[in-house]
Amino acid sequence: MDDDHDFQPASLLVGALVRYREYYYFPDTYVDREVGDGDVGIVVGVDTTYMGYTVYRVFWFKQGIVQTVPRPNLKLAYLRKEI
Repeated sequence: MDDDHDFQPASLLVGALVRYREYYYFPDTYVDREVGDGDVGIVVGVDTTYMGYTVYRVFWFKQGIVQTVPRPNLKLAYLRKEI
């Protein structure tokens, strides 16, 4: 049987600029509805839930709050092009 971790997106680093995107419910997490699709924030920390999932603490600029968010709900706000 496949491991759930095989299907998780690549991890993010502290300091990464991210956008929130609506996604499915993720076990052991809760995202306040103050944060909407497309809001921009910065990753300020990385945690692991008791179920073994990696979640990110994100400071949301518009709301001025820090929330714990699962990786599938985050998208990099920029792409770095190799020269």
